[in-house]
Amino acid sequence: MLCTLLGSRSGSAGGTYAATMVSDPSQTIAGAAGSQTTQSISASGITVVDGILYGTRWEGAVNYSFADSFSDFGGAYPYAVTGFAEVSAAQQDAVRSILEGTGTAFTYGSFEQVCNLEISIAADANGPSDITIAQCNNFDGTNLETARIADFPGDGSGGSDGDVWFGNDNNQYRSPQLGDYAWMTHIHELGHALGLSHAHNGGGSVFDATVPVEYDSMEYTVMSYRGHVLGDTVTGYGNETYGFAQTLMILDILALQYLYGANYSTNNTNTVYTWDPTTGEMSLNGVGQGAPGDGAGGAANRIFLTVWDGGGYDTYDLSNYATNLELDLRPGMQSVFSQAQLSDLGDGVDASGNVYNALMFGNNTASLIENAIGGSGNDEIIGNEVANNLQGNGGSDVLDGREGSDILRGGNGTDYLFGDFDTNNRGTNPGPTYDGDTQATKTAAQLNNSRANAINVTDEIGYGFDQNVFFSGEQAHVSITASGNNQRDFYQFTILTAGTVILDIDATTGGLDARLNLYNASGILITENDDGLENIVGRFQTGESFIYDEGSTIPQDSIIYVPTLAAGTYYVEVFQWDEFTPAGINVAAGQDYVLNITVPVDNTFLFADPVDGAVDYLFGDAGDDWLFGQAGADWLYGG
Repeated sequence: MLCTLLGSRSGSAGGTYAATMVSDPSQTIAGAAGSQTTQSISASGITVVDGILYGTRWEGAVNYSFADSFSDFGGAYPYAVTGFAEVSAAQQDAVRSILEGTGTAFTYGSFEQVCNLEISIAADANGPSDITIAQCNNFDGTNLETARIADFPGDGSGGSDGDVWFGNDNNQYRSPQLGDYAWMTHIHELGHALGLSHAHNGGGSVFDATVPVEYDSMEYTVMSYRGHVLGDTVTGYGNETYGFAQTLMILDILALQYLYGANYSTNNTNTVYTWDPTTGEMSLNGVGQGAPGDGAGGAANRIFLTVWDGGGYDTYDLSNYATNLELDLRPGMQSVFSQAQLSDLGDGVDASGNVYNALMFGNNTASLIENAIGGSGNDEIIGNEVANNLQGNGGSDVLDGREGSDILRGGNGTDYLFGDFDTNNRGTNPGPTYDGDTQATKTAAQLNNSRANAINVTDEIGYGFDQNVFFSGEQAHVSITASGNNQRDFYQFTILTAGTVILDIDATTGGLDARLNLYNASGILITENDDGLENIVGRFQTGESFIYDEGSTIPQDSIIYVPTLAAGTYYVEVFQWDEFTPAGINVAAGQDYVLNITVPVDNTFLFADPVDGAVDYLFGDAGDDWLFGQAGADWLYGG
């Protein structure tokens, strides 16, 4: 596991996030062995960002070096070190790649490429610098089993700010390869050196913030200890050998841009992004950036990265793929090129995408990818809010331009093309959808103590981000604010398509220790829960006093998680645990709670954004095609 120690401070989130850099220069602290100073910063107010901000940043350009002697750290260094060694040549190349994009292993997605912090190798590459990197056996009197930051920016003394130390146990870090644990560890530790904290540990931040549990995973941030959502932070990652993040992920990029600003000079011309189906290597305008692992494919043939693009007219070109592609150009969303190239994150969980799109910074659309080209399979391609050019190529494809004046070309095969959005299930099978305001209320005066008089909240299910609701950025949900009245409370809801359902108790008052039962339409108990995430992770997190989600106030707030539930009507029972009554007791008067119900995305959600009335151009080409212009003065060519 990463970061045995967290430096000198001790203690116990798809969509669009606008972020504006805010700093407080009133606290200016002498820098490390180099020449720079640091600043404290104010919280962004964005939970997914504040959860990985330590609270300080570097002021101005920084440099880094690879010490070849402990004396390079200066005579006033505050920590005793034994077993000093210079990091390996492979590590030095990885650091150059990760910080500047100048190494040979991989040249894309560096810290400097995503944010406006100038980073360079020190004039003496093996001497003192702002961020000095080395290896040791014991650090500050303790065996360094893994790796650590000496001190966060602004926290050190005697030049320890930003220094990164790697332990020598098993020499596990000395040969990092793109996509393996050692590579990701280098990204993680350098994130600390530039002001990022752990996602799961509020004590690692001056804001005492953590990333909401549904975004606390490597898919969203390399600062997480969890390989996948709800993974175990104690036993460590369960990822396959080359199944680790290859770059900074979407929350890391947004947090760094909050600290230092966004770098719009990166690939700000017309850039074509391609990937190799055999090796996973990424290319920009035909220039390879470096292949995962040893470049030979096989088990190393994984794609697991985030794309930040500074501007221009850009394209994801997957015309060399024969798989059924899922391409999504929206910010914060992910695309699947090949199931075989998805990383195994452990516990039977695969990454949800190969490539993730960075979030917009300050709502600037310059970073969006404008165009996508499919392959020979049956592809689904979704555009974004700017003008898109989407091409399906071979196969039976579904193309959705969404907002903007788009050009959609189906190619060969039976294709479905939507200029703006479709409210009728992709033009066929019209039916209901979720369009509620996501809020419901149950007063103390209401009687809902059985399935017969259960409160039906289906009409209130809808879409909208809520940091207290699991996966609210992706799935439909409803939050029920309820007051007890000495009864068991029953609620009814209907799901339109099969998928994951989550029932989550939050904001309990009056000493309520809530329990949950889930029944099918016939009243047969499907599952139950008492006290938190045990039925999600299969166990409590050993070593943590308790675990609960954003919005919970006590560890006894219950959660039910069902990975796959068939379409149909269901009932939830909310009641109270009692030590002497195995069946539980009523929710008493004066006891309040919030019940969040998260349901699967219905099959119209991907096409449910407001119509903008833009002019779209739809070309069916060969095959039997369905063209839907929707709002606006559209041009449809059947082919």
